[in-house]
Amino acid sequence: MDFWDGVRDAVKAENTTQDWVAEKSGISKDTFKGWIKRGVLPRLDDAVRIADTLGVSLDILVGREFIVPSGKPVDLTGFDVATFVPQRVSAGGGQQMLELAAEDLVQRAPYPERWGKNLLAVEVRGDSMTGSHIFDGDIVYFKPGEIRGNGIYVLQVDGGVFVKRLQFPISGKVTIHSDNPMYSDLVESFESQAMTILGKVMGWLHAHPY
Repeated sequence: MDFWDGVRDAVKAENTTQDWVAEKSGISKDTFKGWIKRGVLPRLDDAVRIADTLGVSLDILVGREFIVPSGKPVDLTGFDVATFVPQRVSAGGGQQMLELAAEDLVQRAPYPERWGKNLLAVEVRGDSMTGSHIFDGDIVYFKPGEIRGNGIYVLQVDGGVFVKRLQFPISGKVTIHSDNPMYSDLVESFESQAMTILGKVMGWLHAHPY
């Protein structure tokens, strides 16, 4: 099953329409239907919004199951498994948003189930979050669509994908903070078209660099 097969099944299960999904996902109806007709896979942020609108995980839409390469059973008691997205997120100067391809979403990354359900995992590039002990090459796990209080988030700004600390003051502005004094803060309106918050980081896999 490919991504759009999963979308069709979810649309039918929800007894809704493709037009409704497109509208609620913030995607034009013509673009949405064009993607389906031509078999064009959306970018990661669009795919996450579509899955969130349909109330399903991205795993379900791409039809992937956790496969152990050795074929041997693994005891994952107390763990859940995230889809590892081949999208690097910048803790520095920015990583370009990649196009999402279902065949790329094969790897799985186990994590403690207490972190939450239906997480995605991405690799970090850069050093702007070293103050929080997030280093180049670490794997961060985030919950798509989760925006809940100050904390560390995966977000898109001006076409770049980042992992940063966000602060949500009452003024409606969002402070994008790097936990490294070498980098300056950025401030964006919460409603800014230049910024998309992809989800909140729930934990990370750290390989100490020293």
